[in-house]
Amino acid sequence: ISHAGGIGLQYAGLAGYQLSYTNEEHRFRGALGLIGVSAGYNYLMSAHWPAGLTFTQTIRAAYSMNLNFYLQIPNSGPRLSVDLAHMPDCQKGDGFFN
Repeated sequence: ISHAGGIGLQYAGLAGYQLSYTNEEHRFRGALGLIGVSAGYNYLMSAHWPAGLTFTQTIRAAYSMNLNFYLQIPNSGPRLSVDLAHMPDCQKGDGFFN
């Protein structure tokens, strides 16, 4: 089990603490943050490039796809991430958990 702190959707919105479990090229993660919670999965495509999916519940729900780049060894050390997210309109009821 790994521990990390950070900002963004993978860290429960604004800022949060993340726990993750890595099994070969699969990584399962959950985070608790200042304004929400998140759960996600990453697949290690190559030594430094995992891609994955995240569900984040803060003031609004957000579903995101992410691409990460680890500057050091895989699944460890500093990383850069890009997330593409969808935030359903709660008024229309088009969210999965709404």
